[in-house]
Amino acid sequence: MVRPSLEILFSNVRSRERGLELYDAQREAIEQIFDDVHVVLNTPTGSGKSLVAMAMLFRAVAEEARAYYTCPVKALVSEKFFALCRDFGSELIGMATGDVSINSQASIICCTAEVLANVALRGANHDLQYAVMDEFHFFADKGRGYAWEVPLFRLPQVTFLLMSATMGRNEALNANLERFTGREVSVVTSTERPVPLDWSYLFKNVREAIFELVADGRAPIYVVSFTQDAAATLAQSLITKELAPSEEQKHTLSEAMKSTDFDTPYGPSLRALLLNGIGLHHAGLIPKYRLLVEQMAQSGLLTCICGTDTLGVGVNVPIRSVLFTQLCKYNGESTALLSARDFHQIAGRAGRKGFDEAGSVVAVAPAHEVYNQKHGLIEKLKEEIKEIRRRGRRRRRRRETAPRETVDKCWKLQEVAIEKPKQKASIWRRARTPGPNFVRWTQKTFEELTESSPAALESQFQLSQGHVLSVLQGAQERADGRATSVDGTSAWHGREELRELIELSVCSEEKKQHWQEQASRRDEPFSMRGEVAEKRRQTDLWPDYICCTPMDDTAKTVESYISALGVAGLVELHGDEIRVDSTLQRDFLLMEDVSLFLVDVLPLFQWRYSTDPRRLARAILQVVEALCEGPVAVMRAQARHFSRLRYAAASHCVLRSL
Repeated sequence: MVRPSLEILFSNVRSRERGLELYDAQREAIEQIFDDVHVVLNTPTGSGKSLVAMAMLFRAVAEEARAYYTCPVKALVSEKFFALCRDFGSELIGMATGDVSINSQASIICCTAEVLANVALRGANHDLQYAVMDEFHFFADKGRGYAWEVPLFRLPQVTFLLMSATMGRNEALNANLERFTGREVSVVTSTERPVPLDWSYLFKNVREAIFELVADGRAPIYVVSFTQDAAATLAQSLITKELAPSEEQKHTLSEAMKSTDFDTPYGPSLRALLLNGIGLHHAGLIPKYRLLVEQMAQSGLLTCICGTDTLGVGVNVPIRSVLFTQLCKYNGESTALLSARDFHQIAGRAGRKGFDEAGSVVAVAPAHEVYNQKHGLIEKLKEEIKEIRRRGRRRRRRRETAPRETVDKCWKLQEVAIEKPKQKASIWRRARTPGPNFVRWTQKTFEELTESSPAALESQFQLSQGHVLSVLQGAQERADGRATSVDGTSAWHGREELRELIELSVCSEEKKQHWQEQASRRDEPFSMRGEVAEKRRQTDLWPDYICCTPMDDTAKTVESYISALGVAGLVELHGDEIRVDSTLQRDFLLMEDVSLFLVDVLPLFQWRYSTDPRRLARAILQVVEALCEGPVAVMRAQARHFSRLRYAAASHCVLRSL
């Protein structure tokens, strides 16, 4: 095996064409990679973590080994894929996401973290030797964190490079990785930013803040919204004379776009934005449009880019200033203030190395507060309150109630009896209130975020029916290769691997104990589950198309997952032995919590639309969209259906007893 030379790599980095000189943290991390140890790289945004990743991929190519480069979102996977194709050549680079697969046998695979997690769960990719896990702070993501944790404890032969600007201290995680792989974990940290940041809080609306930053020479600006619709709406509002480019600039912008076809419904709108120097960037754009916006931003052609927080996951959009339109966002359960990690991930993108002496991070006050203050409505409402209270003290003949809270705090006055209702109504019509699910922030909130540090990563380890199926399928493949699975060895190894994965996770001891108990259970339902499932299918009360995923808390157990997989026909249960259906394709995945619903309804659709392929395809697509975008509605419908079945069964028993 050829061992690549560090001197060759370093000389390439220092070459005149690239014009780069390694930072101390970069050199240390690269040296550790070539010493066969895992590397945790925790350095600020813009400090060259991608170059360290290039070093690991360089070694993989030189050794003719396979490497995976994982990213949290498809937009970043696409960007890294094209960048690595330029650096290594397209024949060596592949891409894999949930819906795209390109050159899947390549030496280097760019993929989402879930793809590597599924490879790890099956545990059969022995030629995989290196893995770069970018934006590793997603380890603490409540919904997807497992995808960053599972590979660490299922691929003992792999050397990992874990990179993030907001990782915190994670001694327990590092210790478990050392124990599992038998190799040292080297932590490389640095707080030195290539471009320092300045911070400011403006009591202005978003457009006024953008105009001020442009006038001060602090463009290009990335304006952060937290929904795609808000980003698109703001971008349209910025086509104004204040930001209009000159005729010469318009010609340059037009030349940059001439090779791109704007042949989609949204294409003409995006072209109009770009022609005015306004970019739009979020995961909802098709890849060719995202790539065009990134290329134009890198060329310095765009004054302002409106986008979502994809900026915080490493998308390469070089900018001078970051402008937060708000400091709260929906976190999947409720609206809350930004965490220190989310805030610094986005803010750290400000400042272009080699172009700017400093980057600017700006936040604006809530829009309704700015509007009411600008039009003097706050003072008018406060004066109205004072007048009501004065009259209330002077005259007791009429009962008058003052509002419970001041307007500048809650903006919802109680009904008040006053002598000038028309004046009151006029003020109220002009005053603006926040939208639903609003969490108020102030300048103090902004200052606290700027001074805060990210906490240690907290494990979000979980098991789903898809994880269990992947582990069992991988264990059975390895057992079949040893010709020992006829006596149930594959099932035993599958359980052992589940227990090992739970033990190595860094979740709380209470959570570990819960999962261990569930993974170790081998009692009751197993020997009878196949018979029970068959009886259910043969009765009118348990039709075949009902999703078998339980709806209560017991669904979150390994045993219930295996039971559901058995009822769906994906695994065969014979006493203590578990056998995965031999006709199941190797890359079969259950990515959503209610994926088994689709498995159950497919036969029904095939029977119902057997003579109409177009309606069959439409019905399947509608179910898939419902499961991926809004499974809550499906689960509620299932719960109502099960309630009706229980009620019908109970009524039947009562009637028979009479």
